[in-house]
Amino acid sequence: MIGTNKLEELLKDINKSIPFYKKLKVEEFNNLPVINKNTIKTKYDEFISDAYIDKDEILRHINNKFEISKYIIEKRINPNVILEWTSGSSGIPFKCVKSVKERKQIALSLWRTRMNVDHKITAKKFFPLIHTGLSTCDYNIRDYSKSNIESLYTAIKNQQIVCLHATPNLLKRHILLSGIDIEFFKGIVPYIEVTGNYLSDEDRKLLEQTFDAKVLNLYGLIEVWGIAYATSNDYMKQMQGNVYIELINEKGEIIKNYNEKGRVIVTGLNQRIMPFIRYDTGDYAMYIYREKEQPYSCIKLCRDREVNKILINNQFKSGTQFAKEVIRKIFWKQDFPDIKYICLVQEKDVFRLVLNLINNQEDFENISYEIIVKILQKEVIIKYSYVSEEDYNKINPKGYLFVRRG
Repeated sequence: MIGTNKLEELLKDINKSIPFYKKLKVEEFNNLPVINKNTIKTKYDEFISDAYIDKDEILRHINNKFEISKYIIEKRINPNVILEWTSGSSGIPFKCVKSVKERKQIALSLWRTRMNVDHKITAKKFFPLIHTGLSTCDYNIRDYSKSNIESLYTAIKNQQIVCLHATPNLLKRHILLSGIDIEFFKGIVPYIEVTGNYLSDEDRKLLEQTFDAKVLNLYGLIEVWGIAYATSNDYMKQMQGNVYIELINEKGEIIKNYNEKGRVIVTGLNQRIMPFIRYDTGDYAMYIYREKEQPYSCIKLCRDREVNKILINNQFKSGTQFAKEVIRKIFWKQDFPDIKYICLVQEKDVFRLVLNLINNQEDFENISYEIIVKILQKEVIIKYSYVSEEDYNKINPKGYLFVRRG
């Protein structure tokens, strides 16, 4: 058994209150099933605590349509519980809940990690362009005009912000699409914390040189928040106060070798209302050995596999990132709460969206077609398959978000 007190306490609690785990031997942690978004979405009620008085209220909010306004992706259900919405980390639309107390515990772990880098990185000197909570930024962060970007970053500089929080892709758009001289960005902040997209060496270099700042890399999910943190591109340190990480190979076996690629499986240690136990993130990583660090405490995230690369204009790119962008933009346009599972398949020059039977099919097809064509900047053939979960698992047995065939 894993020698982690927080994990042992969590397993005792879920065995009493979470329907899905009441029937399982939770003490045999390594034998618990690996779950993913699809597992939970098809039976939400089994993953929400019976100990919570207003469980029916939570389920009503989860099953109702989520109205997005100004990119705010959470809302308070009642004084003690907040609903969070994501399509970002794996591209599959998903809702989860946390208590206010749980969020404070998770946030405390994250702030400790930041302040270990520099004690000056405090909440008052931290500027989130994304993940703004129930508030929003005063500027339209997706208006890349020169005047707007100049005003935004001038305001950040005037507030003497220590750390800017954003995705690397968003910051690249601010730099490259605004037409502003690179010198303008230098010295605005000493630290930039990126999250939400894979951080390549090239992107890190661009951000470091443009802002003359140190780039910090937060690997996390809306479901559990912080998973691992990096101050360089060599490796990330697990946030052990918040999550327990496993890596598993294609056979479902736990990896205990360094430099062997596997799927990232996380268990959130601070959540009880809706816990995530052995949760498949859809990401890949490998353990990296560092002499001064605890064994298996350091990981390095990996890019896509061959089957997950998209072929565009005779060039291979990240199909996973492409599918994430497509599905994310679909859901910014309109929420489709009855989507339980979805993937994008490329078959030579044909794209096929495979998902469960939904309402508003015409809206979904019109919106998705418009978005895919706009991203690819050319007309393409797009087909749609509405299938049972059994057939979906035959088409996509590994649970990938993007699959290339032929």
